[in-house]
Amino acid sequence: MTNIVQWCLSRANLRVMRLSSYRKVMRDLHRPAPGPREALTETETDDQFAREATLAEPLAIPRVPGSFFIKVKVDYPGVFKPNPADYVYQPVADLFERHRAGIDRNVKILAPAMDCESLNQLPTMHVNDVDPHWNNGMFERDDARAAYAMTARLRPRRILEVGSGNSTKFFRKAITDHRINCELVCIDPQPRAEIDTVADRIIYKHVKDVDTREFAALRDGDILFWDGSHIAFNGTDTTHLYLSLLPLITRNVYVHIHDVQLPNEYECGYSAHYYNEQYLLATLLLNSTEWKPVLPVHWLHGRGRLRHGGASFWMARRHLRCARTP
Repeated sequence: MTNIVQWCLSRANLRVMRLSSYRKVMRDLHRPAPGPREALTETETDDQFAREATLAEPLAIPRVPGSFFIKVKVDYPGVFKPNPADYVYQPVADLFERHRAGIDRNVKILAPAMDCESLNQLPTMHVNDVDPHWNNGMFERDDARAAYAMTARLRPRRILEVGSGNSTKFFRKAITDHRINCELVCIDPQPRAEIDTVADRIIYKHVKDVDTREFAALRDGDILFWDGSHIAFNGTDTTHLYLSLLPLITRNVYVHIHDVQLPNEYECGYSAHYYNEQYLLATLLLNSTEWKPVLPVHWLHGRGRLRHGGASFWMARRHLRCARTP
């Protein structure tokens, strides 16, 4: 009996030693820099953790009330080896090149609406709660111009937005300017801009709590605009999109994903926020015969095809064709 007790105690001590060693490694890895300093706010502490873990400076992304960083366990420091921001995922770059003719044709089709006077004359600051404006800090440059132009070209019967705000206003402007009979539906528990008088219908829920028939009802030429958390974990909206919602879309719906920098690695600020959605997107594109890159804004800007830059990514089952008759 004594031998059994001693064996159990030895195993317990070994486990304690292992846990202590692991905690020491992680504590040393994220140990604050020495020296006196003022007490940090909660946001500053979160940003400091992101900097220490990724060796990158977090972007000045507006923090939604209640937001926080999740500290992810790794077995040892060498597990995590971030790529530099100029790293290129060559298979994705090769994929874009294979579709270059179609993508360039899409740019040519959209160019008149992307550079129209209606957009060029927009104010650079907030005027009212309905009209869009530049310098909004969330959705602008070629991202906003592409959303406007895609709407003008496709004349969708329905736009379903997941993540809304400034983008909603650009969609509404396109619908109004081009007299499109379109229902603008927003799914967002906390829009980043006032949209009560902009959207036709607002569903103030997490997308996982929304009836999937909202997505299955999308038809040819409709738009699914996605600008969620950009993070794929158990329970996130991103995981829900790729594994539960996109498989429901069997028609030629034009899908927008925001904050995508393929074929490049995320820039340092996005990496410091642990964005990982574009890895799922790249995996889908590389292993699917259905989804095609229609308008990769970041890639096009890098090739000098778009002037203003951005991080929108549009995909569909086929490239742009003739516009619908109003």
